[in-house]
Amino acid sequence: MKKEISEQYKNVNVRKKLLSLSEDIFICSSFINLFEASINYFENLERRDVHSILKVLKQKLNKMKCEIGDVRIKLFGINE
Repeated sequence: MKKEISEQYKNVNVRKKLLSLSEDIFICSSFINLFEASINYFENLERRDVHSILKVLKQKLNKMKCEIGDVRIKLFGINE
């Protein structure tokens, strides 16, 4: 027998996911900004290595932004 989850409970879980993703995005974007600002101080890394690291971080950030967009659509019906 399938037990239905109440809409209110679903919204609580979605809000928790939204908050978690928001925190992840803030941390990731802050790290990217810090990393870009101090790029000239990474003397032991070759420039191409630094750019590779930034590329991966930006891809992760974009993925998280897509995930948070999906959650916002589910929670609020918002599609920006």
